[in-house]
Amino acid sequence: MSEKTEQMTPELKATLPEHANRLDLAPDFRVGDENECTQLRQQAMDELLDDAYTNWMEDEAFRAFVDTQGLGRDDRLVPEIVGKVYKSA
Repeated sequence: MSEKTEQMTPELKATLPEHANRLDLAPDFRVGDENECTQLRQQAMDELLDDAYTNWMEDEAFRAFVDTQGLGRDDRLVPEIVGKVYKSA
């Protein structure tokens, strides 16, 4: 969210909430500030990884991801790699 909102002009940031109903957005829609976006990204990452590790045996794709990245028993880089993929999307 943050990388995309950083590219918004002030006019666009002001226009989005004004026309939220036309865009099918919630009436109280607003663009989050950098701290909010950082917290939301971290919360999403935590939930994503918690779910992936909880379902480790059933999640063949996640196991393959960890295995192919050469992480072995040290998976501290998983959040960083996932974050880089997100930013490049």
